[in-house]
Amino acid sequence: YQRRVHGGPEQYPNDIQWTKLYYTECCSRFDFATSYPSLDESWHFNFTILFTPLNLGGKQYDMVYHIYPDTLTCDIRASDLPNISRGWLQSYGYKGTKPFRALWVEQYILASESALMYYNRVGATDEDRIPVRSTNQANDPGATDYFDYISGPQNPAAFAIPHYCPNPSSFTELSIATKQQHMRDLSNILPSPFNAYARGTLKN
Repeated sequence: YQRRVHGGPEQYPNDIQWTKLYYTECCSRFDFATSYPSLDESWHFNFTILFTPLNLGGKQYDMVYHIYPDTLTCDIRASDLPNISRGWLQSYGYKGTKPFRALWVEQYILASESALMYYNRVGATDEDRIPVRSTNQANDPGATDYFDYISGPQNPAAFAIPHYCPNPSSFTELSIATKQQHMRDLSNILPSPFNAYARGTLKN
């Protein structure tokens, strides 16, 4: 997807981010590209955010990793933040259909944040209702446009934790203030509905 932002994070200060998103029931992965792909369609990703569960010693950790492939470094950002539910759209209200880029789309709006809207193509099945756009929070007046959407099984290898990531057995529980800062960082990087989900954890 392509996300237009207003003052992006330090790694991506430009107004446009190009990102590949992989999503399943348990996991999600965001690969951030340094620029639009070249004519041979080669991408260079220098930053990844990975949501994945990890069972260790009989306990499940809901991990969030920040991964930097160029330097083979990795940070644990959370150990108790599950992947966003497939039912996330239930928290949005249906607003009807409208034309958008010569297509008819369905419009939804998040009840708790009127600036957050989501659009998908009108279709008879879930596979036909392809994501088109989602808007950012009010203090980030940008939007995310979705391209090359493919529905189907994901390769489990896409959600593998790199070998250079730290083991959560040595992970020290974060302070509330640090957790809140990490959630703010996620909400500034990710598109809606993921950023709304991250911000929602600040209230819990």
